[in-house]
Formats: sequence, C-alpha cells, structure tokens
Amino acid sequence: MDDELREALNQHYGEIHEAALKKQLAPKLSVSCSAWPMVSDALAVHPKQVEEANARNKRHGVNVQYLPNGQAVLPDRNERKKLLRLERYHDNDGGYGD
Repeated sequence: MDDELREALNQHYGEIHEAALKKQLAPKLSVSCSAWPMVSDALAVHPKQVEEANARNKRHGVNVQYLPNGQAVLPDRNERKKLLRLERYHDNDGGYGD
C-alpha cells in the first residue's frame, strides 16, 4: 500500500481502524482494481458483539471477520454471499453470482 493511500485511510477511518487494517488486511491487498477485501459498514455488528459474530461465522463456515469497531471484513464475493445468506439479507443491486 503506498504512503498516500495509507495517509488517506488513516485520515478517513482513524488510527484504530488503520491498525486493524494493517493487522488483518495488509498481506491480502493487491494492486488490481478489485474491491476485495471489502470493509463493510452495512454488515457491521455492535462492537460488543464482535466475538459472538466471529464465533457464529466460524461455526457456519463463513470466512468473514469483524474488526474491533464492528465492521465486517469480506475477503471475496463468495464469502459475502455466504454471510448475506446467513444473515437472511438480499442484495437488490447484486449482479450475476451475487
């Protein structure tokens, strides 16, 4: 991740979020135009529910982790689809395969 992007992320999300991104996402980030991994506010949980939500996802075979602030880290489209099914959500804007 280049310095300008890191600085923009730090300003936008704050130091706590940046530390979580470094710890959980930095090894996976690529230089491609892909949006994955994606950090989602819409699928977030309350910070007090992070442990419970991570345990539930693991039990159901969903590889989605939650950051300490409750945001969901979606590694790819397939895991997003699994989480949406688990949560019983439907994406009206989803495309083919979503």
